[in-house]
Amino acid sequence: MSRFARSGGHKTGTKLRVGLLAAVVLLEGCGGGYTPLVAGTCRSGTRDPAGNSVQVCTPRGGGDTVRIVTAQSGSWPTFRNNAVSGQPALTAAQTELGLAAVRFDPRKDEALWARGSTDQVVLTFAATNPDRPSRALTLRVLFRTADGAVLGYRSVPRP
Repeated sequence: MSRFARSGGHKTGTKLRVGLLAAVVLLEGCGGGYTPLVAGTCRSGTRDPAGNSVQVCTPRGGGDTVRIVTAQSGSWPTFRNNAVSGQPALTAAQTELGLAAVRFDPRKDEALWARGSTDQVVLTFAATNPDRPSRALTLRVLFRTADGAVLGYRSVPRP
């Protein structure tokens, strides 16, 4: 299995174990097609308070939107009226995996939801390894859409 980590939450309880199992399945499914994932509809949104461009992605069939600042390196998604983002956990993931310049690139990156579900979303980010800057990577991160919590992540070579 690919390198996988989880972040946040309690360490006990059936609900968490089920959520983590879903995280593993979804993250593995991103590249291997094990779980049916569907792309969201992404469009340009209104600029954020700092004036940066924003991409707004919605799961097909409706559901909560995910907003991603696209105009700067190190941009993070926000969920439910920009109340909470996964930035602290994602920053930890970036550090643990030894990545630099993690950013959302609307031309190559995407938002994916499990078919028939809108409560978790997999976002892909462009990333680089400082030790091998010529080798592009993709950081796949599983977020819970209710509050933006990071449930899991993995890095893979970028096609």
